[in-house]
Amino acid sequence: MVVGSILDAVDQALASGPLPSVTELARRANVANSRFAAYLLDLKDAGFIEDTSTLRITAEGRAYLAQYRQWNKIAARVDAPRAPTEDRSESEK
Repeated sequence: MVVGSILDAVDQALASGPLPSVTELARRANVANSRFAAYLLDLKDAGFIEDTSTLRITAEGRAYLAQYRQWNKIAARVDAPRAPTEDRSESEK
């Protein structure tokens, strides 16, 4: 999930303007700043970003990100609070 969080933070940052600092991206991805650079190298090695300076997301990275976002939508529906159901025995009284 860390990979998806980082790709999502990078994608949103690039869509909204100039790339923010590494510290800001780490904060947005909820990753320790001390680990963020290592994760970026892992993303590059996996072929999800082109390089660690521009953070341009590759087609493979975009495919992973799409799956990550889909999974988050499903997880949000499962975890969404539900309206309390009325107890039948109480309503029949």
